[in-house]
Amino acid sequence: MSPSLTLKISASSDSPVLCSFRLTCKSLYDCTLPQFCKIYPETVKIDLSLASLRRLDTLSQNLRPCPHVRSLYINGMDEDILGSEIKWERHASGLIVTPQRSTQRWQDTLLRLVNCQSFRLCKHFTPDCSSPPNILTPCDIITILLSIIAAIERPLRELSILFKPPNCSGGNLINMSRVDKGLVREPKFITTCSSLEALTFRYSMDTEDTVDFVTQLIQHATRLQRLRIDADYGNHLTTLLSRFYSTQLTLRLRELTLETAHVGSSHAFNRFLASFKQSLAKISFAATHLDSGKWASFLQTLSKFPSLTEISTYMLGQAGFQRVHFPAVLQDPIIDPVLGTKFSYTVKKLQQGQRTLMVAYSGRSMDIALQKLADFATPYKGTG
Repeated sequence: MSPSLTLKISASSDSPVLCSFRLTCKSLYDCTLPQFCKIYPETVKIDLSLASLRRLDTLSQNLRPCPHVRSLYINGMDEDILGSEIKWERHASGLIVTPQRSTQRWQDTLLRLVNCQSFRLCKHFTPDCSSPPNILTPCDIITILLSIIAAIERPLRELSILFKPPNCSGGNLINMSRVDKGLVREPKFITTCSSLEALTFRYSMDTEDTVDFVTQLIQHATRLQRLRIDADYGNHLTTLLSRFYSTQLTLRLRELTLETAHVGSSHAFNRFLASFKQSLAKISFAATHLDSGKWASFLQTLSKFPSLTEISTYMLGQAGFQRVHFPAVLQDPIIDPVLGTKFSYTVKKLQQGQRTLMVAYSGRSMDIALQKLADFATPYKGTG
């Protein structure tokens, strides 16, 4: 088979087919390595165990796939494997020691992955507060990860801390006693964060310490473009929103997502959104509840944001145990009849009638779309 034909076949193959194709013979294996490198090593999943360290170290020393690794996904779903077979030194308080030999081994490996600038930490099991001190926990990994990031002094692009599983709420806390909070104030770490473009926080905003942690990270991310907060209905989200305008952050945020959130102050929410009035292009609210104020008023305010081109709403709530939907969208979904633009939506049929659970729009004439949403916003009791 000619090399050109081989490359055409490999380029048009999906991931499983490409893997099988490469195992046919050594010449095909070598010929299709560039295509394989473009697909697979971009994101590498690790669990900080000795086995994953050895695997990543081998990859980092291979000059062909190494430059394609751009993101590390640190999987904290199995506490029996997380960091296993590696000795982790701790202070008497239980806090992970930094630096130490174990973190140095990971630093040496990451230094060779020269284009790896995105990190995602995922935890999907019982809270760390119940874990014995000899077990490495996802909260320990926050300390380990922050210390490594500061040590290698590499500009970050994305950072995600995901302690809340999708479609699940309650008990998704960060045990801040396991996190070395001083690391976020180190000059080297602050410098690496200045290039951050995307931040995602998915855990319960339930303590002052967790809010302080998020606030400091956002303050360092002076070039932040995308912010996603899933607060797991934590009662300190309003404190976080207030910090934005009280600290006078000057971010040019373009995308904002707020999920499973209780907003306790309409004033704080308004001031928070106003911080990004000139730059915000995309906004999404999912399972977001206003303890004061009405969604109609907020949507009308957003209609005056000049750069906004996309909005998505899902399962909105407001004071008085009310949910909000947009039934008039069913009869009048058109935004611009000339361009043919219209709302997209999903409908659920209940005994009490139809509920438009999700409504979204992207495109021109956003001011008209938002004014319509404000006019269409209809409260109903959350039981139906």
